[in-house]
Amino acid sequence: MFITNKKILQRHWNNKAIDSYKKATALEPQNVRAWIMTGYLNNQQKNFEEAKRCFKKALKINPNSASAWAGLGFAYDGAEDYSNSLEAYKKAVELEPANENYKKNLETAKQKL
Repeated sequence: MFITNKKILQRHWNNKAIDSYKKATALEPQNVRAWIMTGYLNNQQKNFEEAKRCFKKALKINPNSASAWAGLGFAYDGAEDYSNSLEAYKKAVELEPANENYKKNLETAKQKL
C-alpha cells in the first residue's frame, strides 16, 4: 500500500514539475536547462515521445549539451529504438568522456543491438 501511494505521490509531483518547466520553456524558449529537465521528467513518466521532443529542442539550442544527448539516448532506449539510443549515448560520451554513467549507458545500448 505504501509503495502504491508513494508512486502516486511521485507521479503527482512529477506532473507538477513538468507543468512548471513547460511554463519556463514558454517564457524562455531558449532555456536549455528547462528543456532538458522537462525531457528527464517525461522519461520518468515513460512519455518517451515527448521526452525526445524536449531533448531535441534543447539540442537545437545547444548541440554540445552532453546531458541532452544522454537524455535523448534514454528516451530512445525507452521507446526501444536502440540504434538511435546508441548514437545519442556515443555523442554524450564524446562530449563528456569522463562521465561514467554515460559510458555505462553506452555499453548497455551496445548490448541491446
